[in-house]
Amino acid sequence: MLLQLIEHPAVSLAQGHGLDLPTQAARARATWMAGRQGRSPLLLVALLWARNCPDVVQVLDDNLDALFADFSCTPESWSESQAARQVLAAFICSCSAVLARARGSPT
Repeated sequence: MLLQLIEHPAVSLAQGHGLDLPTQAARARATWMAGRQGRSPLLLVALLWARNCPDVVQVLDDNLDALFADFSCTPESWSESQAARQVLAAFICSCSAVLARARGSPT
């Protein structure tokens, strides 16, 4: 998997996109986010990998960027863990709906 590093004064992002094989695929994202309420910055990492269903990774790939954007938009009063739990719950719900539509089943 090749990694692409993006440097920005506010955010550093590492993005990985490997060659999809007929039976497996993987995607990775990692970024440093500013800490809340004076705490240290935190590293967010997401890795998607699937065997025998690479279409799942390909469909969810577009949603990874939204996951990171949603985290930075949560209320500043939330702790990092509370923000992560809320964002992951929303991510799972939206991905379930996307995958159901991709497979042609009702949501």
